[in-house]
Amino acid sequence: MHPRYFDFLESQAASISDVAVRGAIITRVAKVHREVLATTANVRGNADLSAQGKTKEARSFLGKRAADLIRAQAIVQRLAARVDQKRAKIELPQVDKTDAAAGRLNVV
Repeated sequence: MHPRYFDFLESQAASISDVAVRGAIITRVAKVHREVLATTANVRGNADLSAQGKTKEARSFLGKRAADLIRAQAIVQRLAARVDQKRAKIELPQVDKTDAAAGRLNVV
């Protein structure tokens, strides 16, 4: 995964005021995601497994880590909801009625 993904994750969590919660979020989500990426690469690169064997191995790993994956998904959904709330609060500035360019564009 591109390193900017993890930078984005850290920047989103940085907006959370509680330091302990923020640290737990960063640690848990990033750790789970990195483990999934590493296991995926290992399974894909294993030449000893057939296509069905690779599928079985990947499902076995995901089954073992299901609880962590569900927690990480819930955290990501909460962060996405926070972003949506912040976006909803953004408003365009009021257009100055005496602005000739805005009047020409019929924005007013």
